[in-house]
Amino acid sequence: MTSCQVRRCVIALLIITGSECALNVGAEEPITPIGMLMVNPNAFHRKLLKVQGIASEVRPYSYIDVASSCGARFKITDESGTIEVSYRQLCQVGDERPTVIAEGTRVIVEGSMEAPSSVMRNPDGKENEVAIYAKSVVPTGK
Repeated sequence: MTSCQVRRCVIALLIITGSECALNVGAEEPITPIGMLMVNPNAFHRKLLKVQGIASEVRPYSYIDVASSCGARFKITDESGTIEVSYRQLCQVGDERPTVIAEGTRVIVEGSMEAPSSVMRNPDGKENEVAIYAKSVVPTGK
């Protein structure tokens, strides 16, 4: 093999390997323990993640709050901690309906985490809360 042929083979191999890596980027996110998120929330700021636990303190959004949105704010708890979740979806798109979250339901939440700087404060003087903004909530039978 000439050096030109070797170079072409290496380039082809790099292209194939790069394509496989690109396909794996969209692979399913692993479940992250909530306690890990709370140790250093800024490390997860605006990162896509998945948590699993039991929903509590479910507060559904009302029609008055947001005209065409459904969903709820709730807390999710696993064996390592608890975090606030905000789940808001269109009330109905075709045959799709948003997941209804009930108190005590075990769910898997996928979304991004907001961990504002502890220097920032709400208008009432309290620190901003760490929360997950869910793009999907799936009840599990486990």
